[in-house]
Amino acid sequence: MNQDILERYFRGRTSEEENRQIGAWLLSGPDAMKEFGKVKFISEGITLYGHRDSELSGKAAFVLKTRRILRWAAAAACLILLLAGTVFLVRYRTIEELSSEMISFQTAPGQKVDITLADGSTVSLNSCSRIEYPVTFRGRERHVSLHGEALFRVKQDKERTFIVSTFAADLEVKGTTFGVNADEEEQYFSTTLLEGSVMVTNLADPTDVHLMHPSDVLTLTDGKLCRSVLTDYTPLLWTEGLVNLEAKDFTSLMKKFEKAYGVQIVSRANPSIQGLSGELRISEGIEHALKVLQHVVDFRYEVYGSIIIIKE
Repeated sequence: MNQDILERYFRGRTSEEENRQIGAWLLSGPDAMKEFGKVKFISEGITLYGHRDSELSGKAAFVLKTRRILRWAAAAACLILLLAGTVFLVRYRTIEELSSEMISFQTAPGQKVDITLADGSTVSLNSCSRIEYPVTFRGRERHVSLHGEALFRVKQDKERTFIVSTFAADLEVKGTTFGVNADEEEQYFSTTLLEGSVMVTNLADPTDVHLMHPSDVLTLTDGKLCRSVLTDYTPLLWTEGLVNLEAKDFTSLMKKFEKAYGVQIVSRANPSIQGLSGELRISEGIEHALKVLQHVVDFRYEVYGSIIIIKE
């Protein structure tokens, strides 16, 4: 840990992010605790006896240094007796504070981010999605909540189950890779398993439970979880920066475009897209996507900044 950050911490001048870093560092082991106590001791000594030797000279400086050494020696003797209890108190308080502190992260339209959780698991969060998770995990469960779409790569931990809660179902794993799309507004839920195993429980019907194996896909249909087999990686194309053109209708496809490209689309047309398939690279922009789409679908459009008007 950077000593400058610790010294500013003891003077009450660190930011919330720096406080979180210190808390996570304290949990890394006894060496961190020892260094914390050492820097705290020195910092308090400087605060109490912080005159600069350059401001003094001769005998006055010698006397001040002698007093400083004696006082620090006395404090060190007390520190040896109290350090274990002090460090335990700091560590206990830090764990309690961190485990009760929740982080909520929301991606904007067109934004995709990768997040590393406290246990080393990673989450790729798609645009217009939100995840809630604790700063650190405690107990027998690692619990997060998802609203939207994400790809989870969960670090193996045989002692602690990893649970993802969504509006439709809970997913329980110990170490695996899987994608989840939980769109409450559209009442759409689907999960795709790539590695490991996942136990999925339908919240509306707790008896509707499925143990997933690699290449399994579960989709909520008419209130029930329905299993199918993954034949391509269409559900996870967004992780590669691609938007899939398959959709139930033109309106649904435009909602995909809004999410992927970070624009607002007002559609005054609803042409047929039956049989439409393929994908487009998001980085090439919304106008490129619309021009490509015009080759197979009959519509016109106008662009007003980030607002797209679709016309017949």
